[in-house]
Amino acid sequence: MNKFENLADKLIKGRLWSSDATLIQLVQSKDQSNKVIYTDGQTETLKCAKKDLTKKINDDKFEFISAFYFSMKSLKNFDMTKNKFAIEYNGKRYFVDDIQRLGTMKNEDALVKMVVKR
Repeated sequence: MNKFENLADKLIKGRLWSSDATLIQLVQSKDQSNKVIYTDGQTETLKCAKKDLTKKINDDKFEFISAFYFSMKSLKNFDMTKNKFAIEYNGKRYFVDDIQRLGTMKNEDALVKMVVKR
């Protein structure tokens, strides 16, 4: 087992800065009029760390971004390739725009950063 993965899992699940978020894997299907829709698939409540960022796009436009950090150990039950995800946090639902895997220089993933726009 990766030592960095164990350390990242322990830090993310720490009581001081972690929060509970429900991760929802969205399943693609079609409705009666042949339009693509996404329905809720596998859900699990996990510990995560959340960071809010504000980026200035142009002179007067701002982009509000939130990044949720999950431990790779807690995401073993999810298929992270070619799937869409949603996150429920404090009663609000966010749709994941970008998934970034963070790890060591040996290409061993320890954390997963999921970026959402607000």
